[in-house]
Order: sequence, then structure tokens, then C-alpha cells
Amino acid sequence: MAPVSALITAKDGIGDTFAECRSRIVGTAIAILRQCLLSRFGLALAAQLAIIIAVTPVVVSRRPEWRVGLWTAAITLLSQLPGIGIWETGFARFCEVAIGSIAAIGVATLDLTAWGRWFKRRHSPRPTPAKAPDWSDGPAGDLFL
Repeated sequence: MAPVSALITAKDGIGDTFAECRSRIVGTAIAILRQCLLSRFGLALAAQLAIIIAVTPVVVSRRPEWRVGLWTAAITLLSQLPGIGIWETGFARFCEVAIGSIAAIGVATLDLTAWGRWFKRRHSPRPTPAKAPDWSDGPAGDLFL
């Protein structure tokens, strides 16, 4: 899933990619924390998802840049294996998003560097060839004056 996060995080510029990375990591951390705190009440899976679906729009309306979405809650809840706590599942999801986001920043940096080199090589002024000397009156024309 980390490659999917990298594709989602990658933007046109390095600044946009970095901002998206920060937003996704903060949003994922908030969603996982919210889910882990909610799971302490011992509610049924459907009730937890219903509460998450009700609370997420409020968070998104106040801070849309945080990228708090419903996917993290659903993935954290539905991918939890027996014997593994919700905190471990949430941490695995957080690591997946963080690795993918950091990979997107790395690719954007390499891409920016490669494009910069290509652009510099392609569009740099080419040196003009040296002019040949003007031998119009012969090579020894000035010697006999």
C-alpha cells in the first residue's frame, strides 16, 4: 500500500508534495488516534464506523488541509487481525502512509534534480566557435609593408 500512498502524495512541485506529505501524515495520525480512542468503548464495528462517519466531516470542515478521511478508519478497523491490538494496526497504517509520503518526496526531489540537469544542459547557451582569421590579403601581407 505504500506505493499507493506515494502516488496519492506526489504532486507537480516539491513544495506541493511536501505540503501534501505533511497533511497526510497529520491526518492519518489524527484518524488513527481517534479510532484507537473510540475502540476503548467496546462498541460494535458498525457503531464505530457510524461515529467516525459522523465526526469526520466536522474535522474536515475545520481543517481541510489535514486530509483526515474515512479510509484510515475503515482500513484500521477491517484489517485488524485477532490477537493484534488496534494500536498496532493503526501504527502499521501510519507507517505505510509515512513511508509512501516520504517516498513521494524523494521521487519529487530526484525528478526535480533530473529535470534541472536536463533543462540546464538543453537550454544553456552554447559556446560559439572561434572566428577564423581573415586572410584576405594573404598570410604574409603585413610583413612586406
